[in-house]
Amino acid sequence: MKKELRPFGLRDQIGYAFGDFGGHFTFGFVSNYILLFYTQYIGIPTALYGFFILLLKLWDGINDPLVGALIDRKATGGQSKYKPWIKKASWGVVFGGILIFLPVSNSVPLAVRFGLLIVSYFIWDMCYTCVNVPYGAMNSSISADSDDRTALSTWRNIGAIAAGAFTMLVPIIAYDDNDTLLGGRFVWIAAGIGVIQMISYTLLLRLTTERVSVPQKVNNVKYIHVLKGCITNRPLVGISIATIACLVFFMSTMTTNSLVFQCYFRSAKLLPFANIASYVPMAMGVLVIRPLAKRFGKRLAAGVPVLISIVACVVMLLLPMGPDDMVIWVICLMFVNVGGGAFTLIIWAIITDCIDYQQWKTRHRDEASVYAFYSMVRKISHGVGASLIAFILSAIGYDETLGANQLPATALAIKDTAIILVLVGAVIMAVAILGIYNLTKEKMRQVTEDLGKAQNAFDIGEALVNRND
Repeated sequence: MKKELRPFGLRDQIGYAFGDFGGHFTFGFVSNYILLFYTQYIGIPTALYGFFILLLKLWDGINDPLVGALIDRKATGGQSKYKPWIKKASWGVVFGGILIFLPVSNSVPLAVRFGLLIVSYFIWDMCYTCVNVPYGAMNSSISADSDDRTALSTWRNIGAIAAGAFTMLVPIIAYDDNDTLLGGRFVWIAAGIGVIQMISYTLLLRLTTERVSVPQKVNNVKYIHVLKGCITNRPLVGISIATIACLVFFMSTMTTNSLVFQCYFRSAKLLPFANIASYVPMAMGVLVIRPLAKRFGKRLAAGVPVLISIVACVVMLLLPMGPDDMVIWVICLMFVNVGGGAFTLIIWAIITDCIDYQQWKTRHRDEASVYAFYSMVRKISHGVGASLIAFILSAIGYDETLGANQLPATALAIKDTAIILVLVGAVIMAVAILGIYNLTKEKMRQVTEDLGKAQNAFDIGEALVNRND
């Protein structure tokens, strides 16, 4: 007899939040501090680091669809399609995260230091992919209801915000009173994060329940067909362009803000409080994003706040902010983050809608592969963004050996570059979300209704063949 499953509820939402709580702890820590650690502490030239991170992230983006296709093709046994992958790969994420921040002396030959960066990052990143792809795809298997999925997306971001709040406190112990990076402490921070990760992933696996039957297809997934469906999926293409702009340009502040406070404001230890203040819009957004999405649709809920960010960026460029105007910078940054916060809170619910649209359009449901395509976009964007920042820093005269003691002209250029990058990203995001992404509230209602009718059909392709396109 089929086991009766408990109804979707708060337990699932909290459990799903723990997935991104654990994941974002390690991802946020690595993303925010790996450049500073390897350039200022390990002593790798910034331009060399930028070249490396670009190549590795390109490979990382390619392997995401491969992992997604493997998950769709390989049966794991048992009732869950995704949880076994998370359970096994999480150990590798912890080990790789610690390995990345080993305090190797800069007296060790450069080839050895560079080799450590390559090997450790490769281990961490591959295992993180094997956790993150199935975790993201799980959203559509926990509930088929659009509002439930929005709730999961919101709670996922609550977990990410909570983890981000903790990682924002790292500068308190990562810098001395002269704003010099204390890299030797990072390996212990990484070890502590590893313990938190394993507890979080355990709670994710135990608290969530998969209710939507997801067939485990063995050796019958042709990824070229899935890829063709992805690149002809207009909503997915639109939101992918917005994501590229967000991660390459908009979210560059995660790295540039560290340098702005270290080199321009000369107050690196105050960075945690500035970061927390700038996250206030996202924290407030948690309370309103779900009713806004339900009332106006996810497209407008994600797109309109980006227009506020554009205005705030223009104001920041026009205001004459000197090294003593840190408070004004933080206040303006709060308004800038309105758009990024709204997009971050709702993006995973949008991707789930894109997966449903893909099924509605192609008559095949390959959520792991579709999610992996989007994950590929994110990974490549992270790589391009990280390398772009490194190359720009080299171009404007940043000298990693000087740490906080950059030339005044260089420090000013770092501050201006931080805002220009965000402005470019916000403009592209607005065009992509409000112009290209066409999955309106009414269109999504039609997709949901058609798929709902197909739930009881033996052949979903046969059930959807007579739909109205």
